[in-house]
Amino acid sequence: MEDDPVVEKIDEILPQSQCGQCGYPGCRPYAEAISCNGEKINRCAPGGEAVMLKIAELLNVEPQPLDGEAQEITPARMVAVIDEITVLAALNVFRRVR
Repeated sequence: MEDDPVVEKIDEILPQSQCGQCGYPGCRPYAEAISCNGEKINRCAPGGEAVMLKIAELLNVEPQPLDGEAQEITPARMVAVIDEITVLAALNVFRRVR
């Protein structure tokens, strides 16, 4: 089975971050969905408007507004917990072995 040259060109335009923010497990599956299934060209958050415009030009279609859902990146909230007793115990061990 030969590779689709349009899929290849779209895949070359995409940033290859394999982030999945577009809803696909990587850039290649997203490129295939655009070329073969008519998926929207505006779902690549890392590539943003620049990538969307290049794909629109390649496919000779109208640019689309960026997909806000794909563009929103909410960082995970992280909390550090410091157990003072564990830290002091480790410090005492470190002092003994030095």
